[in-house]
Amino acid sequence: MAVLLAFLYIFQFPIFDIPIINSSHICFVILIIALFVNRKYRQTLLSILTNKKVIRIFIVLLLIMFYALLVPVFKGTYDFSIEKPLFNQLVQIFIGSFLFTYLYVKEKHIPVVIIEAFFIQSLIMGAAFLSSKINTLLNNFRGAELIDFIGQREWYQGIRGLGVAGSSFFGLAIGFGMVYILLVRYYKEIPIKSTIIRFIYLLILIAAGVSAGRISLVGLGVAALYFLFNMLKHKKRRKGPKRINIITLFTSVTVIILIFISSPLWFNSLRNNATISRFLNWAFEFYYKLQSSGQLTTSSTSKLQQMYFQVSGSTFFFGDGRYTNPDQSYYMSTDAGYMRNILFFGLIGLLFLVLYQLLLFNWRKELRFSVFAFMCLLIFHIKGETIGFSLMTQNILFLTFLFQTFTSHFNFEATSQ
Repeated sequence: MAVLLAFLYIFQFPIFDIPIINSSHICFVILIIALFVNRKYRQTLLSILTNKKVIRIFIVLLLIMFYALLVPVFKGTYDFSIEKPLFNQLVQIFIGSFLFTYLYVKEKHIPVVIIEAFFIQSLIMGAAFLSSKINTLLNNFRGAELIDFIGQREWYQGIRGLGVAGSSFFGLAIGFGMVYILLVRYYKEIPIKSTIIRFIYLLILIAAGVSAGRISLVGLGVAALYFLFNMLKHKKRRKGPKRINIITLFTSVTVIILIFISSPLWFNSLRNNATISRFLNWAFEFYYKLQSSGQLTTSSTSKLQQMYFQVSGSTFFFGDGRYTNPDQSYYMSTDAGYMRNILFFGLIGLLFLVLYQLLLFNWRKELRFSVFAFMCLLIFHIKGETIGFSLMTQNILFLTFLFQTFTSHFNFEATSQ
């Protein structure tokens, strides 16, 4: 039940394309029912919602929404389209408070629950990849726009957009990226004893993340740096055998991936399947480009360079007050994170978002995790709106923040039941 609720909340996938309603709302209905029948749940929820740190998060987000109203008014554009995703985030944080409380009362290890939810998502994506019938069936839990988008791009079909999520590309990919960092932080709490099974578990998560978007590999890279930093920091304190097992796991994954993408024998056998061949060509495009041209680029990175351009001083500091065009396309035809923020409400608005994002980390208790996770967000934001914005990532971070904050406050001992 815990993983199911987390899955419904985090991924916010549409249900039979019913307007307005998504899976997180179904999660909220279930939590409201639980609220009426569980007294401890009600009492704990009140403690969470009245906590100063949680109230501060809500207040800063409301201030951002208010500032996002002022800018287009003063600029005379009256473009309030950014309010919808900001309001959705406010709703998600509110629902997240209910979900955290429920999981806390049930004594669930919330980061592990999040990782398990992403593993279930990975299995769903794997099933959709292997079976076109399952993939078609899953369209009942995907938006019509996504289905049409993939239908118009033949090379996407069968390899991308396989998940069930409100954002099946960039949003899901960076969600996987954050989960890799969570996996490093809470590796010991994963309820799997076998190193081999953990190895397979990690490979499945990586493959699903790449299918969602290659940007997930950035999260994997940051997670690897985080792991190496932890290993060096605590080298003297760790026992030999346990450290060797962890090192073996991450080293094996890296070596196998390198062998896999560089071995003609592997690829020649797999390219007999057109779908697998298209997936490999897309997933490792950067490697092929490096081999053929000596440049570590992809079609995505080439397009991204065009998304950044010079703006006037006034736009840089205060924005143009435009988020979308009248036809709902991106203003100035850019979807790059920093650029969209600057164009709408300038550096001042961007700093508001950064401030809000900083509040979703427990810097005192979890400094190393916070530094590496925040660094990853800064990189993700180059590609698309992430900082203080991406709903899936904010859901993950908000639940993790509450876990890291309140487990000590309430003297709660995490379990991976």
